[in-house]
Amino acid sequence: NFSSPFANLVCDDYDSVIKVLRYARKEFAETLSAFEYMDQGALGVAERELYMKLPIPFNHYGTVRRKKFHAIFMEVSSSASNKQSSNVMTSFIDKVRNLGLCCYGMSSQDKQESEKLWGPRRSVITACKATGTVFKFDLTITPEQLPELVHLLESVSASDRTLASGDGKVQRVPDGPANAARIKDLFVFGQLPTGSIHVVATVEPGTCDLARASLLGVHQTPACVTRLKMALYNWLRMRKTSPFSRLLSLSKISDEQITQWTHQPDWDEHRFQGFPSRDLQLSIKKAWDPKGIMNPYKSWSFIDT
Repeated sequence: NFSSPFANLVCDDYDSVIKVLRYARKEFAETLSAFEYMDQGALGVAERELYMKLPIPFNHYGTVRRKKFHAIFMEVSSSASNKQSSNVMTSFIDKVRNLGLCCYGMSSQDKQESEKLWGPRRSVITACKATGTVFKFDLTITPEQLPELVHLLESVSASDRTLASGDGKVQRVPDGPANAARIKDLFVFGQLPTGSIHVVATVEPGTCDLARASLLGVHQTPACVTRLKMALYNWLRMRKTSPFSRLLSLSKISDEQITQWTHQPDWDEHRFQGFPSRDLQLSIKKAWDPKGIMNPYKSWSFIDT
C-alpha cells in the first residue's frame, strides 16, 4: 500500500509558493513528478460541495481560514526505499517551514492517505458541476504571471459575480437584469512548472438566458463569461514575454458533456519579443522529445535557480 512520497503544503502568499517551487526543483530535480497549485477559491468549492478539505489539524485550521491561503500538492518519483523517500520529503517540508515559506505541511507514502490528500485537487471540477454550468479556460503562462492574472480576475469580474458570505448563505447580486447569468465561483488551479493553468467560472443554471438556450439546444456563452474571456484574451495579447503566454481553449462542462472552443490570439510581431534562449531550448526539446514524454518540470527553465 505504498506509493511515491507525496506532500501537501499551505502557504500564506504566492511569493512563498514560487520559492517553494524553486527549492523543490533544486532538491528533487528530475524526480519532481507533480507540483500542483490551488487557490483558496478552488479549495472552497471542493469543501462546500463535496465536503473535502485539506487535512489541516484543528489548531492550524482557524488561522488558515482567516487568511487567503495557497495549497501545493507535490509528488516525487523515487527508486529509493520507502523509508528513505519518506525521510527526504519530511526533511524538505521541515526546511521550507523553517524558512517561513509555509504555515503547514504534511507528507505521506501510504497510498490511501495520499489519495485522500489529493482529493480536493482531483475532484475540483466534479465539485463545480454540483454548483452550476462550468466554463473552464485553459491558459499557458509563466508562474510569475499568476499573481497578475488573479488580480485581473478580481478587478474585471466584480460586476458579473454573485457574492456570498463565508458560509455561502447570504448572497448579493450586482445591479443589472434580474435574469442575467452571473458568475458564482471564479478560481485558479493548475501545474505551475509547466505553466498549464486553468481559470474556472461557474454559472448558476437557473438564469433565464441559459435555460432558454438549453431548451433550444443552443450552445450559448453567457455575456458575463464572454466579458471574462475578452479580458483574458486582451491581457494575454499584452504580455511581451513569449508565445508561451496563450489562451488555449474554453470548455463548457455540463451534464457530462464537454463543448470546447479554441482561441488563438493574433500576435503582433512588433509587440511580441521572444527569448532566444527559451526558443532554442524548446526547439531542442521538440527535436529530442517529439512525443513530449520527458519530465517537463525540469525541462523548461521558467525560474532561475
